[in-house]
Amino acid sequence: MRFLVVSIDGTLRGRRSVEEEQGRVKVARARAIDTPQAQGYTAGVSGAYLVRPVRHTLPEAGALLAVERKSLGDSPYAAREILKVLRRPEHYAYVACLGSMVVGFCSSFETASDQGSRLELDMLGVLPAHRHRGLGTALVRTSMGEALRRGVREFRAVVAVDNVASHLVFVGAGLATLPHRFDMMIYEISGRRPLGFLPEGWSLHAGGLGRPEPASDGLASGRETHTLKDQAGAIAAMAQCLQVHTLAYRGLWLEKLWGASRRATRLAARAVVERAKVLGLDEIGYLAPSRGDADDQASNSAALLGEGYKRVGSYHVFKARRA
Repeated sequence: MRFLVVSIDGTLRGRRSVEEEQGRVKVARARAIDTPQAQGYTAGVSGAYLVRPVRHTLPEAGALLAVERKSLGDSPYAAREILKVLRRPEHYAYVACLGSMVVGFCSSFETASDQGSRLELDMLGVLPAHRHRGLGTALVRTSMGEALRRGVREFRAVVAVDNVASHLVFVGAGLATLPHRFDMMIYEISGRRPLGFLPEGWSLHAGGLGRPEPASDGLASGRETHTLKDQAGAIAAMAQCLQVHTLAYRGLWLEKLWGASRRATRLAARAVVERAKVLGLDEIGYLAPSRGDADDQASNSAALLGEGYKRVGSYHVFKARRA
């Protein structure tokens, strides 16, 4: 999520707002998320462009990857690995086409949140020659509109502060920016050897929330809560995380992190690292508010840095919730 499914034949599961006509799909317009900004921005989309669900085929995965590499360049995957992600049950992706050519895409996935399911608007790319025509907003609005029809009511996107074009797209699609910035902190897994980290007498307890995946795959669409208890059995720290599989990485996303002390917070951060190793994941991500409770922020940042996490940039978070 450095900063969403469709069947193999390209048809959408569940109720549809994307209607096929003679093999071509019109841009869906989700009235529940229309805003004056969105209407104005997407008005420039040429009738020659079509937005439709991605097809679960190797050629389509390759075409999407080609757009990603020319627009974002974040994915280390080959086309077969992209196809594997696209076929995951929580993943939803849409492409913008000019004739038979894929010129843009939006990938997203559903996760469990405190209010139910949330759509993470994860990656958005449009080829340079096809920008400034409203395709980005059309892709995001289609992703959100279809999610609304599946019952999703919460949406989130994480965007680098200097990515002005994406800011305009998400605001145009009806998302609001949180008032403060966040520091993105990443831990990259470089080895699988487990490390003992618990002090004598301490214990670690893990539980899952949401919709669990098969045991071999962890909780890809749910949440895991890791609780550390000290020698006296008191809760000393907690870490809540999501397992996510995107078109760029497989990782754990730290949603919440709390510790009674800096030491306890650091142990919780290490517990998440060790969990990622067991799951065979690539990295861990955490958004640390640039403003807020200064003491908590300083403690969390110091704990993460002490365990090998790195600051990689400043980000805005965009959110929306629909009734």
